[in-house]
Amino acid sequence: HYGSICQYRTDQFGFSLEILLIMDNSNKFVQTTVDEYDDDEQNSALLSRIIQFKRESVVYLLASGLMMLTGLVSNTFSIITLIQPSIQRSTIIWFIILTSITSQLTLTFLFTQVLYVILNQYSIIHNSLINVIMCKSSSYLLETCSYISKWSIGVLSINRTETTKSMKISTARSKKNIKFTSEDKQKLILYGVIIILVSASTVTDISFHRIISDRQNNNQDICIMEYSSSVWKTFDTIVLFIHQLVPFMFNVYATGIILLMAARKDTWKHT
Repeated sequence: HYGSICQYRTDQFGFSLEILLIMDNSNKFVQTTVDEYDDDEQNSALLSRIIQFKRESVVYLLASGLMMLTGLVSNTFSIITLIQPSIQRSTIIWFIILTSITSQLTLTFLFTQVLYVILNQYSIIHNSLINVIMCKSSSYLLETCSYISKWSIGVLSINRTETTKSMKISTARSKKNIKFTSEDKQKLILYGVIIILVSASTVTDISFHRIISDRQNNNQDICIMEYSSSVWKTFDTIVLFIHQLVPFMFNVYATGIILLMAARKDTWKHT
């Protein structure tokens, strides 16, 4: 733990975006006036740190904003292309559209979280209700959409692999009039269930995020995550590994199957 009141943590994968954005004791650099120091060297050091912190804040905002805008352009064009009447609505097309949406939501909430952390660092948010809502929701929405995006990519990879494997068996899906089968509906329902389960598994972000007052820095409101027991901390770590490893294994499996099929096809050509 570190910070003026040990409000930030780095143990057991319990890192947060605040750790990447906030320098230790940076509140003192921002809120302390130069008049409190008599020594010119101390004044100069203080000013340089304040300028450095402001520059870093601008860099974080510009970087996250640029990522959001770049993703917005790319994902918007992808969705516009895929909803054209000439494009048949196969399961893969729907999963690509949903993946584009979740990816854009992740980038948008990333920018929102960065903006909130910086605004709160400068004590710009004075409304306590808004501060509590942003503290509990921004981290939850970012983490949830990030996990859903990973699951979307994993599910998309599996469906692409299954479609590739079935192309040699049937060409019905390649005809002009493609019907949305009951199997396709089941896949989308399963995807909806995954979204619900992911959203429920990250609800601890809402439950354990809270606002505290830092008395050492003019009673500044700070958003922290504090577990009520070690059980919830362990649960959060398990959830983290599940949402990271399972979609990754989906992608590894799909890639392995595609490479195996390509190797077999190349072998058949030489026999």
